[in-house]
Amino acid sequence: MICNEKQRSEPGCSGVLGDRIVLGRVLTLVLALSVGWSAAAWARAPNPRQSAAQKKLERAAKQRFFRGTRAYDLGRYRMALRHYQAAAALVWRPSLAYNIALCHDKLKESNQAIVHLRRYLRSKPPKKWAERTQRMIQRLMKLARVAVRVTSFPPGAAVYVDGKAKGVRGRTPAALTLKPGRYVMLVEATGHEPLRKHIRVDVGARNYFDFQLKRRSALKVATSVAGALVTIDGGSANLAPVRRVIKAGSHRIEVRREGYYTVNRVVVIGAGEQSTVFVDLRPRPRHGYLRVKTQVTGATVRVESEEVGRTPVYRYRLKVGTYRVYVSKKGYQTWEQRVTIVSRQATSISVRLSPRTSKRQVAWLVSGTVTTGLALVGGVIATLMAINARKAYDDLPTASLRENGRKMTLAADSLFAVTLVGAILTGLLTWQLTPAPSKADVVISPMLGSGFAGVTAGGRF
Repeated sequence: MICNEKQRSEPGCSGVLGDRIVLGRVLTLVLALSVGWSAAAWARAPNPRQSAAQKKLERAAKQRFFRGTRAYDLGRYRMALRHYQAAAALVWRPSLAYNIALCHDKLKESNQAIVHLRRYLRSKPPKKWAERTQRMIQRLMKLARVAVRVTSFPPGAAVYVDGKAKGVRGRTPAALTLKPGRYVMLVEATGHEPLRKHIRVDVGARNYFDFQLKRRSALKVATSVAGALVTIDGGSANLAPVRRVIKAGSHRIEVRREGYYTVNRVVVIGAGEQSTVFVDLRPRPRHGYLRVKTQVTGATVRVESEEVGRTPVYRYRLKVGTYRVYVSKKGYQTWEQRVTIVSRQATSISVRLSPRTSKRQVAWLVSGTVTTGLALVGGVIATLMAINARKAYDDLPTASLRENGRKMTLAADSLFAVTLVGAILTGLLTWQLTPAPSKADVVISPMLGSGFAGVTAGGRF
């Protein structure tokens, strides 16, 4: 469009690009060039095929354009922006994008200015204006700040920008403000593989970044017995239950506890798999030890019905429990007693065997008993005969009866004396032949070993 003489006196009109600038107008070089080039855009030859409605829109757009220019000259940048935007809504011209960018620049709205300057460049303006626009974009890019939205699955992940040295910039869903440029963004969540992306933050772009984190493989080991120690791949042992994040693949598990059989297993964990392994520990048979010694060597030791050896028995292994123990030897009384075996302790038995009565001693005892009995019977008979002789002598006192009575009396006294001596000797022999019962000392003492200690306890049975 070419301004007439009347229009030249209005603010904002500068005529066709290349005409002289209106006297008395002091504009910035950028605004003068922009408005002049914009006016040139309107000065194209009218299209004869335009309809009346199109021509009406053209006229309205021109009015909005020149109103915006006047507002810009007066420093009313917000009003100028509205007029330029209205003109662009009616009839679009590339120069309007440039003028709108100038308004945004004045209003300190760098992001919007950059968007419209890039739109202007896409119209392929003359080289001079393209270079000027590029310089403006470079200046504004240093001032621009871009809103960046970061989401992830699972939510709550930590967001790092250009390494962890600067700390966590937020947790998803996170709203960040960054300068335009390229960054390395790292997102981490517990139990998931961290994900790193190279991103480009730019003005006018969507600037939305989503991170779908893959769940890490995890292994949980539980046991049937509390206090069991779990080792995974030969690492440190931890008390069960143990849950650990591990890599997918094959892993070796060892579960151990004192008093139980150690369990070793190999498990294969898939990517992202959450696996639980339950280990049922079987108790080891608990054992103690039996020691037996006697005052005579070679005595046979039996536990219940099983012969375990001959004295001295130093270390015979038995399961924990109570057993009847027998110690016997020919010529001695058999010793027997119920003995308790304690886990990992030695039960020591010191047995004193009593000798048995021999056959010769029994024969002497029987002979003495019979002799004493016979002497007693003989004494009684002799006494009765002496009494009869006394009665006969009283009836008929003769020398023969008197002598006979004296002999019977003497015989009875002798037999009773023998009976008394025999009774005493038989009693003594019987007392000597009655053996004292065999006896033993039983002592329970701890066995030395790693991981336990004990106190000696003992008693006499």
